[in-house]
Amino acid sequence: MVGAALIAAAAALDGWSILFLGADVPAADLVLAAQGVRAVALSLVHPRDTAHAVREVRAVRAALARDVSILVGGALATQLRDALNVPGVMVCGSIAEARAMFATIAHPDHSRTGS
Repeated sequence: MVGAALIAAAAALDGWSILFLGADVPAADLVLAAQGVRAVALSLVHPRDTAHAVREVRAVRAALARDVSILVGGALATQLRDALNVPGVMVCGSIAEARAMFATIAHPDHSRTGS
């Protein structure tokens, strides 16, 4: 939960509005809370059931609009990078990487032109 709070704080410092839902939020509840957003950040940490974690991330991706970016971080996310390799889902391995991904979402034209 600490990593998720750090990402939320970093995103807030970069100008994003944050709705922090806490730990163990079911996919359906997350989707309801995420209506009208540009991005969702998820933290996967505990490897209790990796298949369930992958299913939940994929369920969130399928239920949200295609233009909503999903960032997934945490120790388990980096272990599951290949399984989470679906369009619209970005796995980030550090706070710096997450901030760069948020910047790309906020300013998509800058990421394409390199400016």
